[in-house]
Amino acid sequence: MGADAVTTENNGTVNITNSGLLDIKSNANMTLDGAFLQDGTGNNQIAANILTSGDQITFTSATKLTGPVSLNSTNAGFPAGAAISFMSTLDGNNNLTINSGLAGTLFNDKVGSLNLLGTGTGAALTLNSKGLTTFNGALNAQSGVVAQGP
Repeated sequence: MGADAVTTENNGTVNITNSGLLDIKSNANMTLDGAFLQDGTGNNQIAANILTSGDQITFTSATKLTGPVSLNSTNAGFPAGAAISFMSTLDGNNNLTINSGLAGTLFNDKVGSLNLLGTGTGAALTLNSKGLTTFNGALNAQSGVVAQGP
């Protein structure tokens, strides 16, 4: 994606169907009044934050963190949030923060199998959620996991 931030209004979703590499640069933060869905067959690189107004965030293909990333589905007064899902592998030597409110977080495949998750400083993965977090594969990180919620 380009070098500019993305903002949507009026239930404006972002749906990206990529067959090649999707590279979301660090200055392409997204503030969405709708869901984010990456549903192509191409891999993903992400270094930007994604914030939705109580809508889902989903990556269907292998994803690599190329910078510190925050995914938050509780913006604009929607504390219930929505599901945040990685349907394939997640890798990268960067830290990830997830806030899905009362909704769940799904890691449907291995995390940190090619490149350990995290920088080795601070938590590699921070989960701010009261919903269920599911790991359907191994989790490998350079530092700890912080889970805030029940």
